[in-house]
Amino acid sequence: FPSGVMTMPIEATEHTGPVIIWRKELRPDSGGAGKFRGGLGQYMEVGAQEGHEFDFQA
Repeated sequence: FPSGVMTMPIEATEHTGPVIIWRKELRPDSGGAGKFRGGLGQYMEVGAQEGHEFDFQA
């Protein structure tokens, strides 16, 4: 988010669109078990800036 750009700073995302990111953090131990673990998932809480609406699909 947004548009598959995972390294975009939160401030740039908020400046680009009418969104506020309340929380973005990695989920501990979410990579699975085993020798070759997957990547960590993330928690995200987003909202619309005042006076705006947006649709979000994940």
